[in-house]
Amino acid sequence: MNYWLLKFRHQRPAEWLRANHRDTWWSSRVPLEWSVGDRLFFWMGAPALSVVGLGSVEELSRTKWRNGTWKVPVKYLSDVFDHPVGIDQLRAIPSVKGASFLKAGPSGTIFPLSETQGKALLSLSLAANPEWRSTWRNSDGLPRIKVSVLPDASITALEGRVGLVPHVRRERNRRLAEAKKRLTLSQLGRLPCEACGFDFARAYGSHGEGFAEVHHKKPLSTSSRGTRRGLRDLAILCSNCHRMIHRVWPTLSVEDLRTIIRRKPNLALQRTRSRATSSG
Repeated sequence: MNYWLLKFRHQRPAEWLRANHRDTWWSSRVPLEWSVGDRLFFWMGAPALSVVGLGSVEELSRTKWRNGTWKVPVKYLSDVFDHPVGIDQLRAIPSVKGASFLKAGPSGTIFPLSETQGKALLSLSLAANPEWRSTWRNSDGLPRIKVSVLPDASITALEGRVGLVPHVRRERNRRLAEAKKRLTLSQLGRLPCEACGFDFARAYGSHGEGFAEVHHKKPLSTSSRGTRRGLRDLAILCSNCHRMIHRVWPTLSVEDLRTIIRRKPNLALQRTRSRATSSG
């Protein structure tokens, strides 16, 4: 049994990466070692740069298409991960950081993994997404890898040096964000988070008045050209909710995050109710 990593650039994997769904992938070259039962990891390219699902090789049929590429059948064994395994997590594992798919240069679709790398990557994926542990019955004996490792308290690093770093920046219209806040203030008299209800002014008094973050419901990264947006395309969020929405790709909707929050009732309120019940 071999391990492989398949790269893709599609920005909405949830539309096709579903457990028990069979699909066809395209590649300019299919490795000779490719065999039935091999384990597959699906890697989403920029900006996610993370492993987002599991699969397997179901059959060895290969069809050469007109343009010289090959069609290869695969089967997805998981949905898109709730907790993708990011590139920083992978590079923190000595046996994985040297894998060919992480190197700057190689291009392609199918990348081989050594048995050690494959088992480490599978262990990390299942540790972060335990609902898929039953994907393979013979997953016993995998190395135990922690999702997060506490650093040595004595570690130090040089920071604060000044340097010029070229980068691409998505242009945002600040006036549109300010208009969204002014409209919300005129309607509600305050700026509550649309996901959790947090209000900076109520929490911090005058220091928090007029402060809130403005979120684009449709990520700007979905378009390489400028897109005309209106106030209905924006949402008022607190900093925490804004970060939680952008923690995964594709990003959560405000409604999705609101549902998550409602499923996790306030523990302090639960304790208060339990005390009142016990004292009564």
